[in-house]
Amino acid sequence: MRDDDAHAVIAEVLEAAPMADLLAGYCLDVQPRQKIVVRSSVLATPLLLELQRAILQRDAWVRFDVELPGQSRGFYEHARDLHLDDFDDMAMGEAKLLDAEVGRKIARANAVNKVWPLMGYELKSKLTA
Repeated sequence: MRDDDAHAVIAEVLEAAPMADLLAGYCLDVQPRQKIVVRSSVLATPLLLELQRAILQRDAWVRFDVELPGQSRGFYEHARDLHLDDFDDMAMGEAKLLDAEVGRKIARANAVNKVWPLMGYELKSKLTA
């Protein structure tokens, strides 16, 4: 199954609002006044918008770092030694200010670990069909 098809099936089965509440409340344990960067792709737009709501409702700050399709590949194709051997001062300054981060892999792993027991059979059967 292609990634696009898998994302469509997952979006059809899962509701974004409860998943965002689970991520913000349980997985991240968002606390008031935390500064959180959420990294993802545009494929997760409905979930990201709900996650923004859930984080703001917990009186924390949220900023999105959304990767465009092909962005990483393009970086490594065109980066020079400077880009590969050093780091971006802006990114380092931002990283020092953060309290929490949701990475694509971390968020997906946490979501899968919580979702499979709840809706695993239905979702798994649709993904393998």
